[in-house]
This record gives sequence, structure tokens and C-alpha cells, in this order.
Amino acid sequence: MKKLIIYFLLISLFLSDIVFSQTTTTSTPEEGGSQIVTTSTSTPQLEKIKERLEKVKKNIAKIKNKTKRTIAEKIYLRINELNQKLTDHYLNVLDQLQKVLVGITERADRSASRGIDVSLAREKINLAQEAIDKAKEEVQKQKDKIYELPQVSTETKLKSAVGNIRKQFHSDIKAVEAMVKEARDITHKAVTTLVQNIKGITTTTTTTTEETSTTTTTTTPTTTNSQ
Repeated sequence: MKKLIIYFLLISLFLSDIVFSQTTTTSTPEEGGSQIVTTSTSTPQLEKIKERLEKVKKNIAKIKNKTKRTIAEKIYLRINELNQKLTDHYLNVLDQLQKVLVGITERADRSASRGIDVSLAREKINLAQEAIDKAKEEVQKQKDKIYELPQVSTETKLKSAVGNIRKQFHSDIKAVEAMVKEARDITHKAVTTLVQNIKGITTTTTTTTEETSTTTTTTTPTTTNSQ
């Protein structure tokens, strides 16, 4: 029983340690805001983003200030690169959650075979699976997005356009991040519910130390404003 409790405690701690990527920003005086800084490796989607840069260049070609055009092009690339980096990370987090869910499902099956009522835990497991599947779908949609600058003819409109894609990206990425967090939290509840189900059956044979060991601590993932 002690090994079982330790097993679930480790899973809970693992869930608590799943954190979300932080981004570093530096000031861009010309655009009056933060410039996104990130690194990435080449992927088919990133190649597509770079190809679409030619369209962006045409859309802002009427802007006379070359420096501002260059800054806008870099921001376009960096926002889209950051989108790829974050969505790749979120998909990886969801894959880890899926592995945890498979593990506790197997544990629930073994517990049920010994006559332990794990029906409530199974309900939580099903909810967690639904949350993971939904989050994966939305993260993949976000990964497929490309943020482009529209056709503009003045520096004022360019500044506004850059600000708009920053705001849109930030709003979109926060939405999918929230779904990943929700999937993590629901998976955590499935873990703790299964532990509680098992404890409820075996409480008379569990020592005080073992009961205390089931206490878990969760941490709130931190993110840096992507704009």
C-alpha cells in the first residue's frame, strides 16, 4: 500500500511540475512596444511562414521608412515563430498528460479487479480524456495559424496593424494555454480521486504516515506576456 501511495504522489508531483514556456522581450522604441525574441528550428510550417513574408513585404511596400518596414517584417516572423514554439510545447505537455492518464487508467483497472470501487475515478478519467482531446484539437488549430500584416500605406496604419496582430496573437495563445491548464487540472483530479477511492477501501490498514504521504501540492504555471 505504501508503494501505491508513493506511486500516485509521484504522478501528482509530475503534474504539478508541468510548466509553460516563458518568452523574453526587449523594447522596440520604433514601434512603441515589446519585441518578441525567440529561437526556433526549421519546420514545414516555419518554411511556409517565411514564404508568406514576400506577401507581407508587398503589403507594406508603400511605407517609405525602410527601418520601420524591416522592424515590421521581423515582428511578423517572430510572432509566428513564437506561435510555433509555444504550440509545440503545449502539444508536448498534452502528450505527457496523456501518458499519465494511461498510467492511472491501468491502475484503476487493476484496482477494480481487486474489488475496489473506482467508478468515480473513472468518471474523472473520462473527463480528463475529453479535456486533453479538446485541448489538442485547439492547440493544433492555433499551430496552423499564420499572422500576417495587411496592406497598409502609412506609418500610422503600419503601427496599428503591428499592434493588432500582437494583440490577436496574445489573445489566441492565452486561450489555448488556458485549455491546456484545464486539461492538466482535470487529469490531476483524476489522479487524486483514484487515490482517494483506494484509501477509502483500505483506510483501516493504512498507517498515519502513509495517509499523510497522499497530500499533494500544485503550482500555478507562469507565463510572460507574449506581446
